[in-house]
Amino acid sequence: MKKKVLSVLLAGALAASVMATTAITAGAVKTEHSKYVPGSDVPTYKYYFAMPGSWLNDSTKDNNDAAGCYWWDATDSPGDRFDNGWPGYECDKETGEAEVPNLFSIRAPQDATTILWNNYLDGGMDKSQPVFDDAKQVGNKNAENYTWGDAPTYSDAFWTFVYKTAADQLGLDIAEEDIESSIEDINEAAMDDPEAVDFSKVFGAKYGKNFYVDEEINEGLAMRFENMVYVVDLEKVTIDKTIVAEGKLQFGGEFYFYYGNGEYGMWPTKELAKEHEGADYFEQDADGNYTKANKYGVVLNEDGQVVIGNFTGPYWAEKKVDIPTPDEVPTTAPANTPTNGESSTTGNDSSVPAPSSDDAQSSTNAAGSSTDDSANGGDSSDGGKIDTTGNDAVQTGATSFAIVILAIALGGVGVAYFRKRIEG
Repeated sequence: MKKKVLSVLLAGALAASVMATTAITAGAVKTEHSKYVPGSDVPTYKYYFAMPGSWLNDSTKDNNDAAGCYWWDATDSPGDRFDNGWPGYECDKETGEAEVPNLFSIRAPQDATTILWNNYLDGGMDKSQPVFDDAKQVGNKNAENYTWGDAPTYSDAFWTFVYKTAADQLGLDIAEEDIESSIEDINEAAMDDPEAVDFSKVFGAKYGKNFYVDEEINEGLAMRFENMVYVVDLEKVTIDKTIVAEGKLQFGGEFYFYYGNGEYGMWPTKELAKEHEGADYFEQDADGNYTKANKYGVVLNEDGQVVIGNFTGPYWAEKKVDIPTPDEVPTTAPANTPTNGESSTTGNDSSVPAPSSDDAQSSTNAAGSSTDDSANGGDSSDGGKIDTTGNDAVQTGATSFAIVILAIALGGVGVAYFRKRIEG
């Protein structure tokens, strides 16, 4: 299937973003808690994040045990707009479900196609400081444009159902067993009549719009993660030495459909999961626990994909977990196509706009301050001074700023280049 090559345009956009600071969108607000309030002219998507209990520690206690969200080159990107850089914006705590204490959310601009989650700490660059290891984060994560084969998280059965649904709506007489070999035909038909594809009839209003016809990159069916929850994979860890010589841990994870009460899975509804994965996966004991769940309360199918999970069980209750031996992320590597739905983990895909090495003590000071006084953990090569001009941004030294810009440039290139597989 032929893909559009946008390298020149993307490179130009990246150069423009590095060479000049884009104006803040009308109405964008940075509050004293560094929460993001988009302007009236900024369309957004809402994303959820399930905080692992093991991400809470002595440093986060003085930071309201907050969750953070960062996005690269896009509208109101934290590092470009408000000079608060990493760890980005503080997420909102979801309080609608009394039995779900660790669910956070943020409304991010729709053009923020790559986002990162963290425990709202800036770990600095000095590994000898406690906050260095206390600061937790995931790697870069695409927030849209998923297609069949982009991530092993979503099964072939899932994508077969998606494409079969589209084929039926497009009036294509294709048997279920022939769907995978007919992907190109279905995509071409969807491109010719995108309005005919409406997944809300099957997945409901909440998730129906997450499946759409992408006419620019995929040239066919694609998926985004609006209203879905990102769950950290505590058994998937890499170490990135792009910014910090000693290496910085990054956790894996994925967006899943949220069913409520802390439950999630790879199918838009539990009913579809039972129908296509098997009802035996949903068997429960007398206490309501899934009998086939692993130590983190997750039920996996034979291919290791999530059928049903609950992030309020051991995932939240266990405050100390054994971190597996991490895979080292090389600082330089040949160009490759990501196969796990996440941005490439080469040296061009740095995930942290890191402060300078002079900021380590400031990181420690910020972690021990209240959120009102420290702009939520921001560092400063000026000793943690607070900007008193009215936006509560922490001042950033020249060295820190240079590293931030470099990291944003590298990250932007990595995201733009590796975000989608180009098939000639």
